[in-house]
Amino acid sequence: MSKQASAPDTWAARLAEYEAESTRLDLVEGYTAPHALRLAAVADKLAVAFGFSERGRRDLRIAALLHDIGESQLDLPFLTASRPLTFGERQMLWRHPVVGERVMYDRNLPEAIGLLVRWHHENWDGSGYPDGLRGEQIPLAARLLRLADVWCALTQDRPFRSAYQETEALAHLRAMAGTALDPTVTACWLADPTTDHNPSGSGVVGISGLMPWTVSQSPLHQAPLLGFEVAALQKEPFHSIALPFGGDGSLGWRLKLLGKQVLTNDPRQAETCRAIATVENNGYVLTASQVDAWLGAARDAAQEDATPINPALTRWLPLPHVRWLAGLRQAVLQTPDRITQALGMSLGLYLGDYWLGFDVSVRHLCQSLEEAAIEALPRLNRAVDNRLANQATCLPAHVFAVQTAADVVYLRLPPLAPYDHVTGHRDGWREVWVSHHPDALGSLTRAHAGRFGGCLTSRREYRAALRSLLRRLPHFPRWLIGFAHEAEPPRDLLEEISAFRPITEVATKAAGECGTLVNQSIVFCKPA
Repeated sequence: MSKQASAPDTWAARLAEYEAESTRLDLVEGYTAPHALRLAAVADKLAVAFGFSERGRRDLRIAALLHDIGESQLDLPFLTASRPLTFGERQMLWRHPVVGERVMYDRNLPEAIGLLVRWHHENWDGSGYPDGLRGEQIPLAARLLRLADVWCALTQDRPFRSAYQETEALAHLRAMAGTALDPTVTACWLADPTTDHNPSGSGVVGISGLMPWTVSQSPLHQAPLLGFEVAALQKEPFHSIALPFGGDGSLGWRLKLLGKQVLTNDPRQAETCRAIATVENNGYVLTASQVDAWLGAARDAAQEDATPINPALTRWLPLPHVRWLAGLRQAVLQTPDRITQALGMSLGLYLGDYWLGFDVSVRHLCQSLEEAAIEALPRLNRAVDNRLANQATCLPAHVFAVQTAADVVYLRLPPLAPYDHVTGHRDGWREVWVSHHPDALGSLTRAHAGRFGGCLTSRREYRAALRSLLRRLPHFPRWLIGFAHEAEPPRDLLEEISAFRPITEVATKAAGECGTLVNQSIVFCKPA
């Protein structure tokens, strides 16, 4: 779906047109001074600092000018309300990046521009929308756009508040590093506080591994696109859904918002902890007093040399942090309630991910784990009570499939890699901390050898594992099967699926244009 480049003079004319249009779009959000034009200038300064090509700068500038065009296509009267938005209004607002992306394609603009518009509200910690991308899954250009949008919004008058003074805005920006904002991008912007923060090239000296449009190709980075999944799933009428590889519960949480009963599973205990906290949770929240007690235990443990720890964690985290998290874990596990315990474990997982999300060159922006815990509470306390018996488990997928009944099964095919590949990745600490076993990842892989969730060493074994799992799904009336892939959907997987049920549709999201994620497809099978 990539578009052909136009002549330079044509692009100059289109840029002038989009600059004029951006002024009209600002009025939709209630800006009384140019917002998108200023945002585009800030994003371009960052793009120069990070060494973007001329084409990369052009794509980013157009995306910045038209980033909120989706809002003009929706009926959102609350945009200019002189008050913070309600949760229901925020849900409605989540649609605008996807609508904006479609407008970009309707205008025959390059795929990369549409994806940048789609992802300009993705947060570094995974709390953004529409796809819930995290860390380096988000293209660098989208991370620059996110910071530029936040900075311009902070320093301009809004219908519900006045503009922050520069010192206040800088403090807000610094506090958002590692949560909404990429810490490295934030450090670059903070490096030169003159002339509207025009960052110099010196601001990125010492930054390791950051290049425009590129990222590690570890299978961990092939994250499912939640917005794409939810949109595809809504094509199928259903009340209940089974997710054999549901992950951390983010998809289940969004389906709960739609009033669905969610039965989710993942062989990894760490992901299941987080899924319990969101999918099974019908109203529980962490109180300040509960968290204060846990933090006190963590603080005491960090100061005690005799604190029992899992030494395997020192591969990822410094010893004081390992002790702190050990104290937190022990205190959380003494909580008798299952949901509260899962919320506490989710808090610990969030904090470890937060600290590891900072490159060593920008760790001075990292808050203490205790400070980050307090900041994280609103993100964890997002209970959705849909009054249904939702469930999260960590069974082998084939066992979960046999034991579960639902209107539809959505099978996210795992990448062709054993789970123990994460031993060298920063996310590998999660399973080790939750299980408190030094060889948690290896044990998990061996326990599921020959099946999804375990060690699959060849394409042939992968296809055999798929057949084995599909044989256990005949009792589900509807099948949807999702997978990530390069170029076109792999023919061999489509053949394996169609041998069990006829394929009626293959929906594909071309996410590979930005060079961060690969394309994703969802297969719809004929109902039984």
